[in-house]
Amino acid sequence: MWESIVNPIGQILSGKMMLEWLGNRYSDNHATSAAEKIDRAVEAVLSEGKVLTSDLGGTAKTYEVGDAIAKKIDEVFKIQPVLMPPFSLPSHRH
Repeated sequence: MWESIVNPIGQILSGKMMLEWLGNRYSDNHATSAAEKIDRAVEAVLSEGKVLTSDLGGTAKTYEVGDAIAKKIDEVFKIQPVLMPPFSLPSHRH
């Protein structure tokens, strides 16, 4: 039975590399910035050493490592939702 002991960091960094490529290919600063944030969050979680899978000497489950990285992105970078400027719908005149 699978016990959720797989290290998810390789998969997370693959997503980071995709964002990096997209950012460079299409001059998209948002994608490049997101890639940097993911990279820094992974580095922070690893350097803290509190949430690690068994291959790194820890006892954390796959989802716990993923959750720790997502939480680190939220904590460190204070991700804010993108707010659209107020707008009004055009009136339909006959």
